[in-house]
Amino acid sequence: MEEQSASTHFQSLESNFLRGEQLVLETPFPLAMYFQTRRKVVADQPIDSQSEVLYVATAAGNVETFAGPVRNVMHQHNHFELMYVVKGGVTNYIEDKEVHYQRGAGCLMNRNVTHKEVLAPGTTALFLDFSVAFLTELLQVDSLGRPLAQLGPLFHFLAANLTSDSLNRNYVEFTQRTAESQLFATLLDALQQELATQKLGAHYLQKGLVLRLFAALEDEDIFATSQVSLATTKEEFIVNQVLRLIDRTRGVISRDEIAQELHYTPEHLNRLVKKQTGQSMMKYAQKVKLGYIKDCLQHTPLTLAEIAKQVGFQADSQFYRFFKEKTGLSPDQYRKQRNCSQQEGEKGRIF
Repeated sequence: MEEQSASTHFQSLESNFLRGEQLVLETPFPLAMYFQTRRKVVADQPIDSQSEVLYVATAAGNVETFAGPVRNVMHQHNHFELMYVVKGGVTNYIEDKEVHYQRGAGCLMNRNVTHKEVLAPGTTALFLDFSVAFLTELLQVDSLGRPLAQLGPLFHFLAANLTSDSLNRNYVEFTQRTAESQLFATLLDALQQELATQKLGAHYLQKGLVLRLFAALEDEDIFATSQVSLATTKEEFIVNQVLRLIDRTRGVISRDEIAQELHYTPEHLNRLVKKQTGQSMMKYAQKVKLGYIKDCLQHTPLTLAEIAKQVGFQADSQFYRFFKEKTGLSPDQYRKQRNCSQQEGEKGRIF
């Protein structure tokens, strides 16, 4: 009975068909939200495989909650899908690539990209489905009359793939920089409430909340967001994952942490990175860290102690020594030099 009940729910929430030999899922809703929670195995308490996952689906004024089996089938969508890990971990098999996401991370999947998500036991993941018609309407103009496709890379990604005849094999991935920020979770809660109602104006509130979600994903203080192309070799894909991980942590990450995140040995990853870039993972991390320090010294009022803490130095002396070894200047000297150069440049301006 449970399996039939789950199948009935799935049929009401999506249709499916075969494109060649590929399963394609299609949502009947302009916008829908799904939570999946995979039950955690407890000793001496076996889990029925037909009710291993708790599904909560919210769309068009309805909320459906039901238990069903794990759905580990490679598939595509005719819509865009955002996946976000609320807790635990998700392994996403994207074509011939394997990507691991932990709490606070996820991806925005393009149409017609073959993939499947596998939730680890005890994991809760959110899925947001956006129809092409919903996003086309959403991306017209904002309240100031600006085309939203021009606002940032995520909006540009959506606009480019909404209008493209030959769909690109790409997606966007994102990782929350700080666990302290509750903005994204607050917006998701508000969106779920609006999707569960059919009150007057709900459609407009839903559009506004989705725009706020996208804007949060583009806020560099909250998320590290990047576009990923699948038109690469497996080695290039792995190296790109390493470099993006270093970039979004501002270089504050160890070889072992990178290896643990990507599920490869540190030696293997270091060998691939050196082959592709000519430098080791830690050399690249130092380069990223130095660039971030220089940017803070030149463009922010942060104190040296605050900058040192942000880039992982436990003592100010370590921070000073690192910077001077790399630049030949102390952080104070670099800041003063850059400020003087900027002031000289401003003197020559007419306006």
